[in-house]
Amino acid sequence: MALQRPADLSGAADEVLALQAATLSDDAAYETLVRRHARRTLSMLRRFTRDPALAEELCQETFLRAWQKLPSFQGQGSFGGWLAAVAYNVFLQHRRRHAARDRVTDSLDGPDAGAGLADRQSSNGADTGAAELDRLLAVVSEDERVVLTLSYGAGLSATEIGAMLGVAPGTVKSQIHRAKDKIRRAFDIEAET
Repeated sequence: MALQRPADLSGAADEVLALQAATLSDDAAYETLVRRHARRTLSMLRRFTRDPALAEELCQETFLRAWQKLPSFQGQGSFGGWLAAVAYNVFLQHRRRHAARDRVTDSLDGPDAGAGLADRQSSNGADTGAAELDRLLAVVSEDERVVLTLSYGAGLSATEIGAMLGVAPGTVKSQIHRAKDKIRRAFDIEAET
């Protein structure tokens, strides 16, 4: 059975579009996927990097890499989960490439160099909800921020996150629980009952 391009791609499932884009090199199908997932991917990368300009750059790189790797998408799990894994790997590669330079910069800037990022973004007209989220995430470790972002921002399950990070799903659940506890304690928030 040969794939045929439907007239209207907006109603097609992600997995169908991914297959169509991969097997037919269908730019329109891939563009539909990009439009559907760009906002969430950018938001996730912004949480990872804490730098809107860098997040934009890594988001573009993510979609380029996803296009190149699209034939490897096997339809096991959601396309969104697969794309989140690609984005996370792009982020990790960037972090590794810049680790030495960042350590030097951090030591020159001092321990409070990152303080006030949310305030600066808010004063520059950025969304105050995003600034508040940045303030909450500032109290957790980078690993905890990653699992929270993948879970709540990308909507991935503990099993999917565990597979991405190479840890057991129970470890992911524990990290999420610890991170939420840190946030509750830091901001004196009562646990939901």
